[in-house]
Amino acid sequence: MVVYYVIALALFMPVSCREVLRCLLEGVRWLVGPETPVKAAGKSGISQARTRLGGGSAQVARPLGRQICDSGTPIPSSTPSA
Repeated sequence: MVVYYVIALALFMPVSCREVLRCLLEGVRWLVGPETPVKAAGKSGISQARTRLGGGSAQVARPLGRQICDSGTPIPSSTPSA
């Protein structure tokens, strides 16, 4: 779930972290159904999860990013690095 949160944070940079988490959990609630309780993590829980994810996420993200860039997929002009 943390990986999805990190991806969502990257996709929705102008939006607050809490709003991104709220939207992500809304999608999870839709998937699992209203009878399954879904709890939101607090600030410390998010920080701890990011620490557990560690620097290993970069080892996955960099090759994926290179693969996307090498595929000829256009980068939107609204992207700050474009």
